[in-house]
Amino acid sequence: MKLPALLLSGTSLLLALPSSTQAATSLFIPTADGDVQTFGGDSLDTSDVRLTTTQSGGLERHIILEYDLNTIPSGSTVTSASIELVKDGGFANTGSNPIPLNFFLFLGDGTVGISDFGAAATAAGTLSIPIASGTPANGTAFSHNFSDNSAIQSAIDSTGLLTVRIETDSFATANFASLENTSELIAPTLTVNFVPEPSSTLLIGLTSFFVLQRRKR
Repeated sequence: MKLPALLLSGTSLLLALPSSTQAATSLFIPTADGDVQTFGGDSLDTSDVRLTTTQSGGLERHIILEYDLNTIPSGSTVTSASIELVKDGGFANTGSNPIPLNFFLFLGDGTVGISDFGAAATAAGTLSIPIASGTPANGTAFSHNFSDNSAIQSAIDSTGLLTVRIETDSFATANFASLENTSELIAPTLTVNFVPEPSSTLLIGLTSFFVLQRRKR
């Protein structure tokens, strides 16, 4: 660690400590993932190589992702965040309509459970994936910038654990690579941009600076 710079003037001594206000970025992979269902019968799957979100007349399934954000220094301010999903498996919707992916964020507990299906959460926007002109190939990546990062900020300020829930509607189905995927396909990655808490700058002012001067007699 660098020592603070000493600035010497004729009437004061200034001690300036470095400030840590430079923006930083952290990339996270899930610590746990899976998909859960309660509408259409309770079901929990945390071992499949694919994460599935689907909605139909009698079935609704959500993707659940758990992230540990504790490497971000406490007191940091989140400026933006995004998630990237990699297609692995079928995409479908009625009439080749776009597939909507609805994102919800809330404080996590590190595990995927049935209760995550309907847990109170902050809406963080919708990513619309068009499929009318053809279904994207496996391995295609889709990115979404969260529209509300307050739950991420809350996670950093408390336990550091965050849950992301992904839902769909309009009778759509989408599949993405999970942590258990053994191919080159990557599990959903979370990118958080933040500004660390600035260290305080210490300014010591000496109202008088003693100068010893030998007088001539």
